[in-house]
Formats: sequence, structure tokens, C-alpha cells
Amino acid sequence: DRGDVFTYDALAWARFAAGDVTGAAEAMTRALAAGTRDARLFWHAGEIAAARGEADAAARYFAAARTMAGTLAPTERARLAKSEARVAVGE
Repeated sequence: DRGDVFTYDALAWARFAAGDVTGAAEAMTRALAAGTRDARLFWHAGEIAAARGEADAAARYFAAARTMAGTLAPTERARLAKSEARVAVGE
């Protein structure tokens, strides 16, 4: 019921994990609508875009996340780097 940026992000990430890429994209659109700049939001948006076959959008989101990567945990930074590489080679 909260409807804030991070609640929509959590919903998007949960739907993504459950295999509901369409529902994840819908929730992520709502999360990003407020214009909040957050590495985790952009990383999640990139993962969802990549799963939808939207490589250009995924690359843009990953690049935005990279500019703020210092706010991510080391394991998240490593996962971001792998995701960026995967999109760069067209997987």
C-alpha cells in the first residue's frame, strides 16, 4: 500500500525473481517515474530490461548504476559488472 519508489523496486525485483518479467517491468516503470537516482534501482531496471531483450535500455541503466556503484555492496558491484559484460556481448 505504500507506493513509494523503493516499494515499487522491491515489487519489481520480487516479480523478476518469480519469472514475471512483464509485471517486473510495470513495477519498475513506476519505481523510476519519480526520478530517484539510485544505483540499485538502475541495476534492477537494467536486469529487467535485459530479460525483456531491451539491450540498449539495459546498457543505459547499467551505466547509470555504475556511476553510483560505490553505494552498492561488493557482491552487487560484481553482479553489476557481470551483467554489463553480458549485455555488451549480446547475451
